[in-house]
Amino acid sequence: MTLNEGMAEALYAGAEMLVRAQPRGRLAQLAIAYAQAALHLDPDMIIARRFVGITLSARGHYAESNKVLDAVKRSAPGYLEAQMQIAENFSRMEETQTALSTLQAASRSHADWPEVHVAMGDLLRQLQRYPDAIEAYDVALDL
Repeated sequence: MTLNEGMAEALYAGAEMLVRAQPRGRLAQLAIAYAQAALHLDPDMIIARRFVGITLSARGHYAESNKVLDAVKRSAPGYLEAQMQIAENFSRMEETQTALSTLQAASRSHADWPEVHVAMGDLLRQLQRYPDAIEAYDVALDL
């Protein structure tokens, strides 16, 4: 472990403690700053990247969340979860077509993950595209 990676781990641990203490208040803002500092030291720290993305999303900063999560590499273990959060953020910003495109791309790269097909079915159902939603749910059930 490098010095930067160790410091990033310490900052991330502090961020987690702060957000647990006060998930919606000032401490949550400080937690985001700590986690972003961790990412500055170790840009490949997926857990900190997801933490920042999810925390920003929970605070209604969907576009910022997407920017952070979009940097998760396709080969990273948390890639699919990041893509699903990005799609949810687009949906919350009422950019449902972009959300659907994000889920479709994720379903092509991770066809064996039922969660992505369920999320796509849920979004299609919200769009009242019921036959397409049923098809997505059927794919998830067959996995």
